Amino acid sequence: MNDLISPQQMGFMPSRFIGENGKTLQAVMSIAEHTSSNAIGLLIDQEKAYDRIHPTYLAQMMTKFGIPSQIISSLCTLFFNTKIHININGHLSTPVLQQRGLGQGDPISPLLFNIVFDPFLRSVQQATDFQGFTFPESIAEPSPEPLKIMAYADDTLVFLQTHQDFVCLERLITQYTLASNAKLNFAETLAFSFSGKTSRYLTRYLNSRETLITSWHDRHSPNALTYLGYPLYFNASQKNLAIDLLIQKYNMDVIFILNVIYQSKTES
Repeated sequence: MNDLISPQQMGFMPSRFIGENGKTLQAVMSIAEHTSSNAIGLLIDQEKAYDRIHPTYLAQMMTKFGIPSQIISSLCTLFFNTKIHININGHLSTPVLQQRGLGQGDPISPLLFNIVFDPFLRSVQQATDFQGFTFPESIAEPSPEPLKIMAYADDTLVFLQTHQDFVCLERLITQYTLASNAKLNFAETLAFSFSGKTSRYLTRYLNSRETLITSWHDRHSPNALTYLGYPLYFNASQKNLAIDLLIQKYNMDVIFILNVIYQSKTES
């Protein structure tokens, strides 16, 4: 699978680590702040990413990836020719034919999702009219390739340098959603400044589009930015608040564990 799935996908792949995306973003933010970059990031939210997988699209993608037809047929039968019961307040519904969607918690579901999502990652990475985050020449010689997109399963970060990047991204998203039955939820998508500074031009531009991205984060935001569970901050206030919230969570976990231990001792 490592040879099939593009390197921009870190989720559920051998020898790929979730922390690499976090470290990469942290480095980008440091460089952007040092160079006063106007580049921004989009944390794209997919609506029910696993539930919307269409069997025809999945089968076509597996065929393109060179997976044997017998395996494709078996997987499609396993996922889409079964009947399920829905538990509503303790009452089971009549059997319902599952016509789309991958089972949450099924060990093969993440790999199948990576297959159906990979064409979108490749389309952004290979788009010649998409600039992405470009590194200054002083960083290294030769200069690293521009960063355009990173993903951990369906958690997707897109790097935008100009408004033209967003126009290109909208086009690629439309192509992908029409082909795959996926749906990207722009109302839950977060835009943020890599450098921490407010970009009034880009925020106004995003708000003017039909997608209407209204969530924005920069150094003036009260909270730290959370990416794949990692708190990323632009100032001491955001850092201190992130630490305070982390300590509160640990304290609550400790209290919960102590209560469980106490109850087990009293019951015994």
